[in-house]
Amino acid sequence: MGKNAAPREQALGVRLRQIRRARNITLRQVADAAEVSESFVSQVERGVAAPSMASLTRIADALGVALS
Repeated sequence: MGKNAAPREQALGVRLRQIRRARNITLRQVADAAEVSESFVSQVERGVAAPSMASLTRIADALGVALS
């Protein structure tokens, strides 16, 4: 995780990566489905970037999970 990331972003990123890996989905597949860049998904997973609600919703949809 990024050194400057807030704990919330780190926890979110860790959870997203766990879900993605458990479902054997690549960064590229998530990025394509969510209409964001592969590097952005990676940054979110590492806690470097904080996604907007719109981006987070699309990433969650790409992973087949609901935001709660």
